[in-house]
Amino acid sequence: VPLGDVIDWSFEITNEGSVLLEVSDIVVAGDYFTVSYEEGLQIARGDVLEVTVSYAPVVAGAHEAQLTISSNDQVQGDVFVSVSGEGIMSVINADPVALDFGGVDVHSVGTLGLQLLNEGNLDLIITEINPSIAQFTYELADGNDFVDEPIVIQPGGSYDLTAYFTPDVQGAFDGMFTVVSNSYEQPEFEIALTGIGLNVNPTVVNPIDDQVIIEDFGLLEIADLDDVFEDIDGDVLTFTIENAPVEVNMVIDGDNLLSLNADEHYNIPDGVLIRIIAEDEDGETVADEFSLIIT
Repeated sequence: VPLGDVIDWSFEITNEGSVLLEVSDIVVAGDYFTVSYEEGLQIARGDVLEVTVSYAPVVAGAHEAQLTISSNDQVQGDVFVSVSGEGIMSVINADPVALDFGGVDVHSVGTLGLQLLNEGNLDLIITEINPSIAQFTYELADGNDFVDEPIVIQPGGSYDLTAYFTPDVQGAFDGMFTVVSNSYEQPEFEIALTGIGLNVNPTVVNPIDDQVIIEDFGLLEIADLDDVFEDIDGDVLTFTIENAPVEVNMVIDGDNLLSLNADEHYNIPDGVLIRIIAEDEDGETVADEFSLIIT
């Protein structure tokens, strides 16, 4: 009998004698069994009394009890009836019992395997798995989404699923999966989840073209550095210029527009390699290089 449930079993007391049979008491010796009857019952010759025994286990395992029926039976005196039952339950567990994804780059996905276990002796029926925060998700092994049917794990069995961690910002994340099932002792089983969203270095997505200009060209807008560089975790980037001769007057304005306006009659026929460095809020950098020739 599953723990928490009740099952009834009935038996009959028959008066096979020639006089009125008076049942004075029915006593149960044993846990989780109860008996229902009307005290002081009288059973006429040839009649039958039905007695109901209820079994409601709250502890798993085998249980036994003895009923003692007391009456005015002059031949047998007290009559003994043995009853037995077994309390069964599903016991949920997980392997591992907690998931630590470690460090995962922001907007990337960390993946770990997880097994749900039934360590009881009754089918484990799982109806929901609820993540506490959106950064932790899961995928069931067979594509089940609980819409059509629950997950059923037989005693001693297991069920595989895949857990995911997708950080959207830098920092530590703590969450849990709450597994809802018919497990008697833990109907809402919690699996702890941890992970860290790591900084992603800035990248060059649109390199600056090499620049060839004529002497005294005037103001040249080279590139919008917000289009040249990208930081997918949203850090604000700062920019610096390396190797640019002072005479070219290369600057980055408040809108991150890179431009130059070389001095009059200044030229660099052999060219120079200019380096633009982007740095994120964590001090990580990336550089883009382009050549500048002024003829």
